[in-house]
Amino acid sequence: MDIGTDKISHDIREKIPHHQIDIINPNEHYTAGQWQNDTEKIIGQIQARNNIAMIVGGTGLYIDTIYKNFSMPELPPNPLLREELYAKEEAKP
Repeated sequence: MDIGTDKISHDIREKIPHHQIDIINPNEHYTAGQWQNDTEKIIGQIQARNNIAMIVGGTGLYIDTIYKNFSMPELPPNPLLREELYAKEEAKP
């Protein structure tokens, strides 16, 4: 998803490899667990080339999946639960 907020420029990305940028369209489902799995694979590939992976930017939850090794079970979306949670949030004073 092209969020565009302080994203590294294309010029720099051509010189220094960056990963996990603009990988999902807004209408696609992508979870923190998927990001964790994908990122762990990328880190392994970087380390296999005797390079050091650096995690920069992103949301705290996604970064924590790596640094804190969160267990992120893959569950299908639950629209009914989401509606219930939205309704509870809207009912708060």
